[in-house]
Amino acid sequence: MVQAAPAVDFKFYDVAAHDLVGTPNSSGANSFEALNVDEGTPVWSFTNASVQGGDDKGIGIISGSASVDYSNHCVFFASRRRSGG
Repeated sequence: MVQAAPAVDFKFYDVAAHDLVGTPNSSGANSFEALNVDEGTPVWSFTNASVQGGDDKGIGIISGSASVDYSNHCVFFASRRRSGG
């Protein structure tokens, strides 16, 4: 389930268009994902893992839309603090 309007990345690394969404799981860790626009399937997912540059702490609920910085190839989103992690 998505609670906010997805941000759309029209030229993500010049490959294809993606919907950028966050998950609103209140009982576990969440992720921020890029979905294939045509199929709705995940293309990549950010979970805050150390191999992704994170701190291995789970992400809390993501209930807002993302902001895309096309010139710097960055996506910004806000999340709640995950309780217990």
